[in-house]
Amino acid sequence: MLNDVKKMIQKELPRGTATLGTENRDEMLSTLEKDRITADMDLKPIEFLFEIKGKKCFPRGELSTISGKAKTGKTFLTSMLMAACTADSVLDIKRVEGLPPLKCMWYDTEQSKQSTCEILKDRIVPLAKDNFAEELYDVFNVRSQDWEQRLDLLGVAIDEFRPDLVVVDNICDLIRDINDVPGNKAFMEKMMEMAQKYDCSIVCVIHQNKGAEDRNPRGSIGTELLHKSFEVYTCDLYLPQVIFGVEQTLSRKYRMSEIFFFEVDDQGLPVPSDGPQTSATTAEGSKNPPMNPEYTYWENDTMQVKIRQLFYDILKTGPRYYNDLQTKTMEVLGCKETGYWNKLFNQAKNDGIIINTRNKEYKSVWALPTKPASQGPDIFEQAAAGEGCPY
Repeated sequence: MLNDVKKMIQKELPRGTATLGTENRDEMLSTLEKDRITADMDLKPIEFLFEIKGKKCFPRGELSTISGKAKTGKTFLTSMLMAACTADSVLDIKRVEGLPPLKCMWYDTEQSKQSTCEILKDRIVPLAKDNFAEELYDVFNVRSQDWEQRLDLLGVAIDEFRPDLVVVDNICDLIRDINDVPGNKAFMEKMMEMAQKYDCSIVCVIHQNKGAEDRNPRGSIGTELLHKSFEVYTCDLYLPQVIFGVEQTLSRKYRMSEIFFFEVDDQGLPVPSDGPQTSATTAEGSKNPPMNPEYTYWENDTMQVKIRQLFYDILKTGPRYYNDLQTKTMEVLGCKETGYWNKLFNQAKNDGIIINTRNKEYKSVWALPTKPASQGPDIFEQAAAGEGCPY
């Protein structure tokens, strides 16, 4: 049947009539044949360089993005990645088993040369410990160069030193204007071409927009990165405990559902963290922080939260980004401690009260499940009729 359809199309539409530039038709067909993909191809599988929380990440030949507000741990994360190039593991970041030490390039456009050098000596080297091998690290600070020169120099550096991992911090400093749509598309084509040609993983660091609830990377270049990156990571800072969190908000293959938490010790080095934790008592001396009585009750002298009702009321109007969900939940509940929020969030996630999904822009958001499995088919109709939380 398929062959009949092909013959019919060819009969109704003679060859060469549906394309422009038919004088180059043979050349174009030759190019298409080189790019043809078939099911019986024996292509080399994707090679990942690291694992975080047991999930493989940062593949060769691809772009990855690390984004976040200012001072939320982006450089801490890239420092750990770079140290893990020669160390077997750094906190929850592990070099994929069986891979030899990797060659790393750090291309810094933002900081002073003194700051770049300090991070290399006082952070990356100690994190790599006895496994640090200077010959495997190529570190450049090109802040003094103009944007056009920075891009050309990056291409020369990758061609000359052939790194496995390239960290570009900050990617916006390699372009003329973060909102130059045609220019940024062309720039991304060059970056993808370099990653594929040299079989390296290129990590693009970029700031997010300044609005508290806007987690989008800046400008049209940020939009292009979201579209073209194999995976995207978002860095957050949790106050007042000063704990950093890394959330994978996009991946084409292995999804990291857990948030990677760390804090910084007295030597300025990242150390493991279980995430924000609530204190045992509040200023008033009670065992639990005072909260909205609409969502709390007491059982055996212990305050409990009506967690299903709480998240239903907050998410019934639609999905929310993680930071937005945290802010709204703490506001509605009257919760003052981020550690208590963390406990509620993990419980809601583990119990299936909320789920991680994607919005129309394919960004990570938290939402109510479509239909809780334990309930009948009319639960949301009941809610619409004013009967409250349907599950």
